[in-house]
Amino acid sequence: MAGLQVGGMPRHQALNAVEVALATPLIVTHHHETPSLSPSLVELRYDATQTVANLDAAPVDWHGVAVFAAYVLRWGSTQILVPVAVSFSEACLSRHVERIAEEYDGPPREPAALPAALGFGSPRPGCCLDFEATRLRLAPALVSASARRVDLVVDVEESPEVEPDLLLQLLEERLDDHPGLIPGVFIKDLRSGEEVTLNSDLAFSGLSVLKVAVLEEVYWNLDRPPDPETTKLISETVTESGNSTANLLLRDAIGDGDAHEATERLADSMRRSGLLNTLMGAPHDEKDPGREIVTDADVVVAAAMIDRLVHHAEIISLKGPSYRRKGK
Repeated sequence: MAGLQVGGMPRHQALNAVEVALATPLIVTHHHETPSLSPSLVELRYDATQTVANLDAAPVDWHGVAVFAAYVLRWGSTQILVPVAVSFSEACLSRHVERIAEEYDGPPREPAALPAALGFGSPRPGCCLDFEATRLRLAPALVSASARRVDLVVDVEESPEVEPDLLLQLLEERLDDHPGLIPGVFIKDLRSGEEVTLNSDLAFSGLSVLKVAVLEEVYWNLDRPPDPETTKLISETVTESGNSTANLLLRDAIGDGDAHEATERLADSMRRSGLLNTLMGAPHDEKDPGREIVTDADVVVAAAMIDRLVHHAEIISLKGPSYRRKGK
């Protein structure tokens, strides 16, 4: 009955099972969305009286001895289809399909930068409901007591991926809250090879990263395995990122007793390695290097700082004589 197997059920139980099933909302799937379709929305009508009449008119000779004989002789069973009197409004169904399309259809939505969360809004694929094909799937499901789940016919256009330019936009918008900050960013997508850089040509403090160069220079200067004291200094510099141990390595293993001389030798060594704008101005924790340090990127740094300050400032142009120089 309406696709529901009711063989072996008492008459009243079979009729009740069909009526309950037809009153259950359809679960429909629109891409990843699962709205339901209540039978009342399409004015579904179940005619119990006519269905009872159809059941009573069905063949009734397949019972008793005939069933036993079929079991013993292994006859194939005969399926009896009982028509169920059920109808719905085609116009209401069409309007409901239109409402589903209005709610869930749309063009692809690109991921949006969310600076406050330091992330991206979820992209969404584009969806377009195939109206006629969807109606042809929903109509038989509405009058079926068993097929109460329907996948709608939807044309899907995949959402765009996060582009490097969007990542750069996110970083720049987040940095707008810190006008005095000069950032340096380098990001590489290992799948596509695309790179995102921000102020990649500026010089920044290398902090403890320079200890890698210090250790490399120590081993470059050794002509034999390090003695126990030097081994201990190397170990503490690596494991604890110790500034004092790195300074001792600079002084004793590189600078022949002069840590400042060691920083100049280290700068020369890094320059020969191609790190033209990487240098160590002074031993760790010393604020004054005792000499002026200028790199090719210093002018770019100054220009970037001015640019960020001007970006958040209101520029006032004054014309006329200078009051500051009045009387001079």
